[in-house]
Amino acid sequence: MSFQSHFIQPNIEIFFGDKHHNHNFSSNSCRLKQVHSSLVVSASNDKTFEADAHFTQEPGLELCILTADCMPIMMTDGTTVAAVHAGWKGLFTGILTNVIKTCFSKPEKAAAFIGPHIHQESFEFGKDTLNEYQIYKPIQECPNAIKDSAPGKVLIDLKALAEYELRSHGINTINALNVDTFKSDHHHSYRRDRENSGRNLSWIKISH
Repeated sequence: MSFQSHFIQPNIEIFFGDKHHNHNFSSNSCRLKQVHSSLVVSASNDKTFEADAHFTQEPGLELCILTADCMPIMMTDGTTVAAVHAGWKGLFTGILTNVIKTCFSKPEKAAAFIGPHIHQESFEFGKDTLNEYQIYKPIQECPNAIKDSAPGKVLIDLKALAEYELRSHGINTINALNVDTFKSDHHHSYRRDRENSGRNLSWIKISH
């Protein structure tokens, strides 16, 4: 799905791919070696950085993210664009806060777009692991984002946690595609397909 960001400026283009509509990489595609971190870098189409978010103000550069259950989150204030790979580990260790502090001096003028990802009813998570990340404030502030499941397990709403964190920094324009990758026949899901899973490609760019 490709669309223009009329929420901010019409020259911001965002793409969320699936099994059938992944966009081909080009010489203007900036990729990352994604490692489930909270690292943010300035985008480059000459070098592949080990990080999970990148940003630019340069027109024409496609900031690419690959996901297969994690959240692809695209952010812009109309001047800067940022692409974020937000899995649970990156989220819990502050990648969204790092992106906002690095890229947007006036976050109230920015918007966020959350692409297809695994939804709460499909995302069972170990309580022991969750307890290791209690320092991540949204876990404490969003009780509905964490629901008890099987013994020793919870169901996590990654989008609710991300939205809380974004709003806590002043970003109130948040748009999300209501697609659960685990349940969607049109999207790749690592939790569903494991080693047979492909990746959904997403990108954001400032059009020429």
